[in-house]
Amino acid sequence: MQLKESGTRKTYRIDDVIYRADYLVMEPCIYMILSGEVDLVHKYNALQKETFGYTQGDIIGALEVYTGSERLTEAVARTEVQVICFTREQFEKNMIGNLKFALIAIRNLSKMLRQINGRIKTLA
Repeated sequence: MQLKESGTRKTYRIDDVIYRADYLVMEPCIYMILSGEVDLVHKYNALQKETFGYTQGDIIGALEVYTGSERLTEAVARTEVQVICFTREQFEKNMIGNLKFALIAIRNLSKMLRQINGRIKTLA
């Protein structure tokens, strides 16, 4: 896939923390997973947490970058992981300049919304 903006490539080893929950996003970064598996862990309280699995082609960390809020989840490498980190500007330029990238991003955001909706239904 040809990207308009390259972003920064990073590699994480097994159990490396990619980002932590409750940290204000000082260096806003949206991650696209190139290879490997990542667990996003959302802790509701000391006894209750939920884990979502992400893999190659998935995008993580977009919500906080767009809202300017603290990270809601902790991202941990389940396997060795290679990612591209995009700033909001780089991410948007890729969305505009590459239909395939835009479709991947839309699918990922839809997946995230379905997961949130499923969680809300269990709380009702």
